[in-house]
Amino acid sequence: MLRFLLLCLMSPIVCAGFTLGATSTTTNSGLMDYLLSHYEQQTNQKVKVVTGGSGFILKQLENNDVEIAITHQEQLEQTLLVKYPSGKRQPFMYNYFIVIGPKDDPAAVAKATSFAQALTQMYTHKSKFISRGDNSGTHLFELNIWEKLHLIEKERQCPCYIQSGQDMGPTINMASELGAYTIADQGTWLAYEPRSPLKLLYQGKDDGMNVYSVIQLKETAQLSPEAAEFINWLLQEKTRTLINDFKINGQQGFYSVN
Repeated sequence: MLRFLLLCLMSPIVCAGFTLGATSTTTNSGLMDYLLSHYEQQTNQKVKVVTGGSGFILKQLENNDVEIAITHQEQLEQTLLVKYPSGKRQPFMYNYFIVIGPKDDPAAVAKATSFAQALTQMYTHKSKFISRGDNSGTHLFELNIWEKLHLIEKERQCPCYIQSGQDMGPTINMASELGAYTIADQGTWLAYEPRSPLKLLYQGKDDGMNVYSVIQLKETAQLSPEAAEFINWLLQEKTRTLINDFKINGQQGFYSVN
């Protein structure tokens, strides 16, 4: 692996890399481009990125269409690793889920003290709510709350419940156009906030931590040298500093796991 990296660094041509699956919130927020620009500059390796919701990306990983993955849905990740005991899940950063919605906030979500209360108030008010509807980490986070409230079937029957079937960025745009509420991740919202008429109404803490992990289904020795080196780079102290230093419209959108 070291010999390969030395050859890459000595070559004026960017070395062919590997395929990374990345959840769309890392690309919609701009974080992935930021990290990969630093990685390519430091290693002279090119990384091909496939993006989508966490459910889609983990399926791509299992199908061997991507070599490693960055996702943010622990339940799906752990379920997959049961099938692949040689694999590994390594958390490396986090942010928070939030509720955004109309500035006049007809469901009084801003007064909520939990995600459960926020969604209950939206349900009671029959407010328009845009769900990702794409088996992503954000979508499954939302569904888990409805299920705990025993409201999932009733909410789905309401015309006010709309599924976008799209990534976080387009979902925010749809909510903006319809004057609806939605659950978003902190990073993508900071990137889209300047052009959205919506506002942040509730930000989770303990009930809304959104952890991102790098997932591999093979032992490190069985990965390509490029993929193994990328994981190593991602978990280094200098990369943690890069993550903490990344600003979206002047605000921090992601935090490294110590």
